[in-house]
Amino acid sequence: MITSSSVEEASLVAEARDSALICTQGHVITRWMAYSPHGDRRFCEECGSPTLSSCPSCGAPIPSDAGNYAYRPPRFCRACGAPYPWTEAAIAAAHAYADTLHRLSRQERELLKGAITDLVRDDAGRQGAALRYRALVAKAGGAAWDVFHDILVNVVSEAIRRSLYGA
Repeated sequence: MITSSSVEEASLVAEARDSALICTQGHVITRWMAYSPHGDRRFCEECGSPTLSSCPSCGAPIPSDAGNYAYRPPRFCRACGAPYPWTEAAIAAAHAYADTLHRLSRQERELLKGAITDLVRDDAGRQGAALRYRALVAKAGGAAWDVFHDILVNVVSEAIRRSLYGA
């Protein structure tokens, strides 16, 4: 007899088999572990970081996207909502860089860090966060725009990416 729990269990097994393998810095090793000869890699060939196929917080598989050839690693776990390590690393790197921008006051640096976190989370305050981010990064001047772009481009949503960077 098929029960809802057996259907759910079968779905979880299929999902785990089709999970992606990504290093803790966000490099995609493979989108389809079940079909890849790279599915057993323990470390990333690009940066040497450990790889994972499930959420470190709850153990849920990292979803693959078999139909999307422009696959981007998810930013947050869809099972528990925790940020993946690459998301945490990008936020930390952006916050650390913000702390070096001495053209901004301490209060402005804190506002910029808050805007960065809001942009990555893509919550209801994202429009205000985008305005604060643009204004403060422009005030910081120098290479700030390019440095933040390089740090954040892979951990903000497509809509935020287009809004901030035009691509």
